[in-house]
Amino acid sequence: MESALGHIRIAATRARCRPSLVGSRGRSCFRRLALEELEQRLALSNYSLGVVSDGFSMDGLDVTPEAGSDSFDFEFADGALGLCARIDSLEGGGSLDLRLHDDHGALVDASCGVSEEGEVSLQALAPGHYTLRVVAHGGASADYSLSLGAPEPLVAGDWAEGNNSSGVAYDLGAVEGYNQWSDLSIHSSTDRDWFRFEISGDGEAGQYVGTEFTHALGDLDMKLYNSSVQFVASSTGTSDSEHISLEGLSAGTYYVCIYGYGGATNPDYALTIDASPGLEIAEDAFEQNDGMDEAYNLGVLVGHDWVFPGLTMDNSINEPVKEDWFVFETVGRGAAGDVVRIEFSQGMGDLDMKLCGPTGLTIAVSEGTGDVEQIGLDNLVAGTYYLKVYGYNGASNPGYTLTVDAPDEPGPVPADSWEVNDTIEQAYDLQTVEGRYSWDLTLHDGDTADWFMFATTETAAAGNAVTLSFAEGEEWGLEVRDSSGNILPTTTGDDGEIIVDMAGHEADTFHGVVTGGDSPAHYALTIDAPEELPEWTILAYLNGDDDGGSWSTETYSIMKVNAMEAVAPHSEVQVGILMDRIAGYESTSPDWTDTRVGVLAHDSDPDVMSTEFTSWGEKNVGLASTLQDYIDWGMSTLPAENYAIFFFGHGGGYRGALPDYTNGYDMLKPNELANALSQADDRAGILGFDGCLMGAVEVAYEVSPFVDVYIGSEEVEYVPGWDWDEVLEIFTDNPFATPDQIGSEIVDTLGVPWYIQTMSATDTGGMDTFTAALADFVDTTLEQGTPDDWNAIEAARDAAPAFDEPAFVDLGGFMREVADRVSTEDISSAAQAVLNEYDGLILNNYSNPTSEGTGLSIFLPEVGASISWSYRHLSFADAAHWEGFLDAFTSGVHVQPDWAEPNDTLEDACALGEVSDESFDGLTLTPGDQDWFSLDVPSGTDGTLRMTVDYVESEGGLAVSLHDGDGLMIQSVDGSDGTAMLEVSAPDSGTYYLHIDGSPTEDCLNYSLDIFEKPPTYPDLHMSIYNVDLPGGIDAGDAFVVLASAANTGDADVAPGQEFHVAYYLSTDDVPDEGDLLLEAVNPDDLVIDEGLAAGGTNPSFGAELILPDAGEGDYYIVARIDSADEIDEGPDGEDNNTAATPEAAIHITDEPPVIEDLAAEPDTVAQGETLVLTAHGVSDLEGPVSTVEFYVDADGDGAFDPGIDTLLGADTDGGDGWSWSGPA
Repeated sequence: MESALGHIRIAATRARCRPSLVGSRGRSCFRRLALEELEQRLALSNYSLGVVSDGFSMDGLDVTPEAGSDSFDFEFADGALGLCARIDSLEGGGSLDLRLHDDHGALVDASCGVSEEGEVSLQALAPGHYTLRVVAHGGASADYSLSLGAPEPLVAGDWAEGNNSSGVAYDLGAVEGYNQWSDLSIHSSTDRDWFRFEISGDGEAGQYVGTEFTHALGDLDMKLYNSSVQFVASSTGTSDSEHISLEGLSAGTYYVCIYGYGGATNPDYALTIDASPGLEIAEDAFEQNDGMDEAYNLGVLVGHDWVFPGLTMDNSINEPVKEDWFVFETVGRGAAGDVVRIEFSQGMGDLDMKLCGPTGLTIAVSEGTGDVEQIGLDNLVAGTYYLKVYGYNGASNPGYTLTVDAPDEPGPVPADSWEVNDTIEQAYDLQTVEGRYSWDLTLHDGDTADWFMFATTETAAAGNAVTLSFAEGEEWGLEVRDSSGNILPTTTGDDGEIIVDMAGHEADTFHGVVTGGDSPAHYALTIDAPEELPEWTILAYLNGDDDGGSWSTETYSIMKVNAMEAVAPHSEVQVGILMDRIAGYESTSPDWTDTRVGVLAHDSDPDVMSTEFTSWGEKNVGLASTLQDYIDWGMSTLPAENYAIFFFGHGGGYRGALPDYTNGYDMLKPNELANALSQADDRAGILGFDGCLMGAVEVAYEVSPFVDVYIGSEEVEYVPGWDWDEVLEIFTDNPFATPDQIGSEIVDTLGVPWYIQTMSATDTGGMDTFTAALADFVDTTLEQGTPDDWNAIEAARDAAPAFDEPAFVDLGGFMREVADRVSTEDISSAAQAVLNEYDGLILNNYSNPTSEGTGLSIFLPEVGASISWSYRHLSFADAAHWEGFLDAFTSGVHVQPDWAEPNDTLEDACALGEVSDESFDGLTLTPGDQDWFSLDVPSGTDGTLRMTVDYVESEGGLAVSLHDGDGLMIQSVDGSDGTAMLEVSAPDSGTYYLHIDGSPTEDCLNYSLDIFEKPPTYPDLHMSIYNVDLPGGIDAGDAFVVLASAANTGDADVAPGQEFHVAYYLSTDDVPDEGDLLLEAVNPDDLVIDEGLAAGGTNPSFGAELILPDAGEGDYYIVARIDSADEIDEGPDGEDNNTAATPEAAIHITDEPPVIEDLAAEPDTVAQGETLVLTAHGVSDLEGPVSTVEFYVDADGDGAFDPGIDTLLGADTDGGDGWSWSGPA
């Protein structure tokens, strides 16, 4: 006998209520116990209700502060349909929790929270012993009653059975006109009623397929499919009927499937197909109102029950856009219960609606799939609003009713139901809040603050918040504090909204306060709290984009989805699906060729996928970004406590999996898989590959940081691969099992069919210690392995189990053979240590006798094979040092490695540290071997770094290259005559890499490495002045020339083009001092030298035209300084900035005025007003200052200068060549 779905419900209210019990068929089914009997039984600590087979009700119960709770034991019988419990609380009786425990005392489910009523689901509850506990909050007392339900007879099958799939659909034939078939039933949770029918013409308005039933006896839904069983439409309402319009459908064959929502049954329903000639839907009285500017004016609406019946979405030529617009005005602020609503038959044409503000800005939209669309007016201010009613996808409808429940006229703001809560001590206790709740509240007259408190059960995530909504323009405040008194950050949202973000806050008790403006007002408070999540979300990643013909993964992807759809759903398990498909192989169920995602829908039809998929376009499932996007979608769409990710498609071990044919067979590589997982918001409890050869240690290592349990097969899988329905049932049978338990059971389940040859579950938590043990084994073997040991290792490899890909060797079998065969004790012990860690990794393993797998494979090709680039770049190859092991093993040459090994890559370079004048002996190169060294050059290394490799030329040749810190080659050289040498002058500080690559002619090429730093060489600059050319009568600002020469007496050249500068100074002595005056050059380029100075070379001459400054009286030397800006490094012992000076003072400056020696006039005689030219000559000291000469008229003719009498004609300051003046006489 099948178990039906059931539930226990407990509720406490403030008013007296009569308890009742409703069975899963909707009938009342209980017997009442006498109060005396009940009191006697409750005297026991745990009252036994016995086997739940009859219904009963218990009145007059209470929970006292002393007891704290009441407990009831019962046996849940096999086949019991369900339980339902209600509470009857006296006024102010307090709130209760209901908790369900199993036979071991573990909590199975609980109902508690803010709504004061709860529900405990018994869906899929296994038969056995259970305990119900009724607990009062905070030690309060509470009166209540308890009712339990009993099993009922199963619903009988109907006359159309069996029609549980599209392949055996009951054929109704061609339908015309109105038809109805009654006495039908959905008799079990897995029952599906499929009917096939045909319409002779295209569907018209008013034609539909529908069902009529009593919703209280079981909610029924239905879906419509075309002749290819491709999904067309569905009806999933919550009333006593379902309708799907046939309007617009092409003539032909269709299928309709009727099923119970959530596994519900229903004893009686009728199926209707109305194919009557299409209705001509008339225009209603409010036409034409097809646009916002034509909106029908409903006027000013005050209060509720404004009903406008008889409206239509007509199909006349006047209704091309299928829109009806209305406008109305409200006079008060909207409150809870104020709504606009349309009611219609969805099956006659789906209608939706949108509410807009006075400018047409959208306020809210209602786009459901039932018979009612509704938009709330709560918190909307008084004003003008527009309502648009429209047909979905252009649908028409013969009749709908518009109802407006408008706000009442404004009045006094009343106190809300939470009062009195004006202080933190009076905070209204919402108890435990899970999910999203909203309350319409007020700050009334005399009220300045409303306090509330609530508790959460989980750590808050993004989106969890407390929100205060109010009318725009009002001033409000919202503050929320945790149990420690810390105030949570507050942000202002849109106008009229304040938000307190709770993300990241752990489960706690919070206090909040709302403060308002100057006047009483309404507001809305919303708490979006974290809620208990389902235990598991399974994310299926199916690659059907494959051209494998009869082996195509597309066919089997569809089979796996259909298999999972047939599994009875469980509230603790959710399934998301990504499926990529391809054209040309599978065209059913329905068909598509791109990549789509969906949430698994339950049905029992093995031929049709009922899951509704959303297209993502063509995606490459071999890209990490596609997987990352899917995981993000799955974790946000289907959040859960735990996640399992399962892949289906071809596998290739470490090379990758899921080759995408449309995208060039691109595969999802192990590192790409790890990258996608690393970006996920949560860790995956289980990750498994339904594909060949994926039970590889290399893949398990890559995912280990992000996954708890890894599942895969060492060997190839034969089609169809995993039985995904059985895997899903493992989750639904025990959703509270751990990832280890579920992973182990998956292996047990999948190990039964012949087409699964190997399967294992790996505990990735031990992967790091295992890898470290394997790396130690490799290092020990490379350091101590003798030729005999390597021969034994080769024999161990041949003896270990291998798979369809011979290079994939069973890891456990190989290490066991090594431990038994090698003679060096340290290597044998290291191999045994690997086995010990390996055994701890494998949670469960299945292998058929032929395969002999122990859980995980490892890549170990035969001697002489090459190692691919892709393998060398695996994280595992580096972490386990396995690349070095493979190089040594496959080379077939087993010379004991030198002290620097393993150093075959730049990343593994042997670190020599800071080196200078050091030699390294005992180095070797074997065939296929290469050596890398790193060396650090400190700052201040000025010499030449010389690296010399000496080798035995008869043993082979070699090449040496030097690389910078980024691995870029600086220089290289091939060895010759047993030596290869590189030199770098004055290298920059940092890390360098030396690469030595050889071609041994024997088993081994021996070499040594010498690193030597040569001291640096430097130029040494000198300068001399050999001439100062001063023009006669020079004054300040005039130019003069200095001639000089330079010499380089050092041992390094200054290259041509290397600029350096010469500076000239005016000095009171021949020594450069801080007070010397820097002389400017007429041409600054004269101060720049770029001709180059060879070491010990000739002395070039150069000169500069300089400007004499106004320096004051005195004797001055000219001082020259070569390389004045230190452009040339002359070494730590060099004589930087060498100077030269004139041997004696070269310039004498005096302030004595000049002596006028002669004065001439031209012409000799001049009339008044004619031009007169006067010229004077005189002498001054050689470098005296520039002087000014004034010319006067001897007014009194006495031949002497008389100030105040003689008349000034003019002046001249050009004293170098004399002075002159011209002007009218």
